[in-house]
Amino acid sequence: MSSNSVDALDVWSVVHHLWGAYFGAILGFTAWEMLMVATAWELMENTPRGVALWVALGENNYTGDSAVNSVVDIVMTMTGWYLATFH
Repeated sequence: MSSNSVDALDVWSVVHHLWGAYFGAILGFTAWEMLMVATAWELMENTPRGVALWVALGENNYTGDSAVNSVVDIVMTMTGWYLATFH
């Protein structure tokens, strides 16, 4: 994980929130399944292969998320899931 980015929230945090809502409301994931998917995603996207994928997709300055941002992205995903499944 990169220590270059200290921003807890970024534009992608909103995307994580929406994915949580989609996986909860449309695909019917349980809280445990959603937590596992969100955590696995954060771990994968911060590996050398994950960083290389984002660079290949055009995010040329991407070096990985900070630990704080990864945790916030998981929380945003779970918040989206919760709002979609319980409200």
